[in-house]
Amino acid sequence: MRRPAGLRSLRWLLAVGLALPPMVAGVAVVLAYWTAHGSGSAPASSGVLAVPAGVTATATSTRGTVTVSWSGEVGPDGATITRYRVQRIAGTVASDACGTTATSTLTAPPTSCTDTAVPDGTYTYAVTAVYHSWTATGVAGSAATVLPHAPTSVSLANGGGAGAAYVDGANAASVAVDVALNSTSLAADTVSLTLHDAGSAHTLTRTAAATAGSGTVHFTGLDLSGFADGTITASASVTDTIGGASGAVTATPTKDTVAPAAPTSVSISNSLGAGSAYINSTNAGSVGYAVVLPNNTNDSATDTIKVTLTSGATVSGSLASGLSSSGGTIAISALNATGLTDGSVAVSATATDLAGNISTATTTTTTKDTVAPATPTSVSLTNGLGSGSAYIDGTNRAAVNYNVVLPNSVNDQATDTVKVALTSGGSVSGSVTSGLSSAGGTVAVNGVNTTSLTDGSVSVSATATDLAGNVSAAATTTTTKDTVAPAAPTSVSIGNGLGSGSAYINSTNAASVNYSVVLPNNANASATDTIRVTLTSVASVSGSIASGLTSAGGTVSVTAINAGSLTDGSVSVSATATDVAGNASTAATTTTSKDTVAPAAPTSVAISNGLGSGSSYISGANKAAVNYNVVLPSNANDSATDTIKVTLTGGASVSGSIASGLGAGGGTVGVTAINATSLTDGSVAVSATATDVAGNVSS
Repeated sequence: MRRPAGLRSLRWLLAVGLALPPMVAGVAVVLAYWTAHGSGSAPASSGVLAVPAGVTATATSTRGTVTVSWSGEVGPDGATITRYRVQRIAGTVASDACGTTATSTLTAPPTSCTDTAVPDGTYTYAVTAVYHSWTATGVAGSAATVLPHAPTSVSLANGGGAGAAYVDGANAASVAVDVALNSTSLAADTVSLTLHDAGSAHTLTRTAAATAGSGTVHFTGLDLSGFADGTITASASVTDTIGGASGAVTATPTKDTVAPAAPTSVSISNSLGAGSAYINSTNAGSVGYAVVLPNNTNDSATDTIKVTLTSGATVSGSLASGLSSSGGTIAISALNATGLTDGSVAVSATATDLAGNISTATTTTTTKDTVAPATPTSVSLTNGLGSGSAYIDGTNRAAVNYNVVLPNSVNDQATDTVKVALTSGGSVSGSVTSGLSSAGGTVAVNGVNTTSLTDGSVSVSATATDLAGNVSAAATTTTTKDTVAPAAPTSVSIGNGLGSGSAYINSTNAASVNYSVVLPNNANASATDTIRVTLTSVASVSGSIASGLTSAGGTVSVTAINAGSLTDGSVSVSATATDVAGNASTAATTTTSKDTVAPAAPTSVAISNGLGSGSSYISGANKAAVNYNVVLPSNANDSATDTIKVTLTGGASVSGSIASGLGAGGGTVGVTAINATSLTDGSVAVSATATDVAGNVSS
């Protein structure tokens, strides 16, 4: 069948259209097509396949990946385009992308895709809409550049100071820097590191091969000693094999190579012992030091002050200065020196700034001695009073003495201090330097004033303390303190006095005088109290006896006091009560006269009213009243108060007496009216004596 000429033209145009290749490099290609129904020579209708619009290509954060997007298109007959081909174009070379080919297209319909495994470089992308046998291609308006990823970080690997973040005097000549790479890094990439100081006055650049995948590139031996102190800028980037460079990652460490000034001094602040200069068993677990810092512009409140102790081992303590450059004193406390060897301890103090620069050390030495002297063997009271010389009483309380016996011990020294401490209500103590070698011996600690202590049982401890302040274990004992004396006796009186009023000590009783002491009702009195009577006349004699009475009081006899050694005259008599502690009461006093010298013997005695021959008889007439004349000599011992006594003895004895009435000049005294009736007739013995008021009888 013959076809119309118009139909032949349609076939030719269709053939030409199908033969056209896709157009790239920004030239859109429009493919027209016709539809025909039936047969005949009528003209066919025409339509247009639109070019994909809004094509964009963007390199993503993942190296080697590009995202391509576009607007969806509609075919000439209004149908949605569901097939697209994507191509990556480098220069004039096009490569299939997003997994598409001439025969394999994206379907869905899609409006974007992700191109993976894209080599580093710059690319444009073309998107071709495919509808049946017709195509239309749109090209991205801007290129997508695939570059290496920047390193994840750059940091000092051997930084000094706080946070290991400084270039300091120790590491400046050989700094190490680490550059951490992204997981997309390729072994063929090159890592570049640039360092410069402020104003880029000094710059240092190094390169190194990258690692495949995430990893770290180490740059070592970087000499920054010539760089100025201050901020150092470190910049790291990655360059691929075609020259594409990543962005840079930076860090800004500080360079500080100037150390603080050396401390002015370091000294122990809680030392013990002589001169407060020792570490001993008490403070070894927590030793403190004072560090004096100078006025210096290189010093800062952020500097760290460190004290180091060395003896066999080493310990240290540190503290932020907190002081400005004007200086001052820093206290480093609580250093545990227990692990150090006893002996000389080397002490050093330094100041370290934030960059890690350390000052010159200031040094001293401290002696450590943690071994105490041996425990004293015993402690005993040496000037005790009262029973057993074992009491502190009102007499010795202001100055009590103790003996401390020290053992033979290598830990003891003549420089040790021996201390006696007494405790009862309060505490008092006394001490003395031992003065003894390690061989031991006895040390007297004297003059301890116990006045402030409460009466009762006193705890006594004796210790030895060495120069370092180490204190031995204590030797202990107890001493009783009693400073309250019994009440004063109410009275004291002679109990066997002779002479007038039975009030004299004479030649008869002088060797054994007795006194009665009356004690009051008093709570301080005890049956164990000693009642003492003391007689004084030029010399003193006394006698005593245990009271035996309770606090209710009563009378105690103190007997057999030998007053023979006392001078005749007025004798002072005192009576006291003394308790077992040796506290003596106030005295009750009196006086007694002592007179042991008898009057002179009468010169003669003669009957003065005798009868019979020679007027010398006692007869029946005069026997009831016989009179005698007694002649007294001139004698200093005679007194008008003397009693002249005439005694007649014949089978029995009778006597008569009269006061002399004569002084020491002597004379005759008549003793009259002696009743001799009871006497036996015969020879009557007649004696005349003179007796003084003390009861002393002449010979």
